[in-house]
Amino acid sequence: MGSVKRDIERKVENPNRRLKSLLEISERILTQSKNSNIVFMLQKWNVFLKVNLIRDMSLVVK
Repeated sequence: MGSVKRDIERKVENPNRRLKSLLEISERILTQSKNSNIVFMLQKWNVFLKVNLIRDMSLVVK
């Protein structure tokens, strides 16, 4: 995930607000201590992001 994050940061000159938010989340995940809660944290963020994507899509459809 770290190499993908760095590649995105290198290639995108002006990330929008949503991309900045995702990059911040990935930074927090990458810098947290290594323990058994990492998978749980990734799953929690994944659910959070899916909910926001669905909500955003429904706003666009209306």
